[in-house]
Amino acid sequence: TNLVEAGRLGGLPPMHQGRGLDMRPYGLIRKENGDWKINGGFDVSKNLAPNLNASLTVNTDFAETEVDTRQVNLTRFDLFYPEKRPFFLEGAGVFEVAGSFPFHPDLLPFFSRRIGLYEGREVPIIIGGKVTGRQSRYNIGFLDVQTDTLNDRDVNVRGQNLLVARVSRDFWRQ
Repeated sequence: TNLVEAGRLGGLPPMHQGRGLDMRPYGLIRKENGDWKINGGFDVSKNLAPNLNASLTVNTDFAETEVDTRQVNLTRFDLFYPEKRPFFLEGAGVFEVAGSFPFHPDLLPFFSRRIGLYEGREVPIIIGGKVTGRQSRYNIGFLDVQTDTLNDRDVNVRGQNLLVARVSRDFWRQ
């Protein structure tokens, strides 16, 4: 806890960082109306460079996502729930545009929480890919998601391809 008392660590063997590849598969087997249903998908992340990461999600499952805090809405405006899904959280800072709208601080040009949701119902995400990070003096953010069609009782939503990209560059020292 006190850096003044820190020492020098030496004598370590050469270390190998690995391939920079992270894979998280999932599978689901359930019985519905007497029939067995099998479903699965995966998320893959790869470090393209020390500060640049690429991610791919196929047949995305957000079952492990933390549940939202219960709120009571006494206004006519929608409640704001922050993003908690891991695929959208990793590298999300690249898409934030802080300070760009001084007269409208609540304005969010990009809000990933609406991707895969429609009027409180989950819209399946077939595939999604993103590249986020920093390369030399550039901040790079690219996100592309394909949603599936949702036909549920009173809701009919066609599949959509959603794309957002942002590139920013540091000038002078910042």
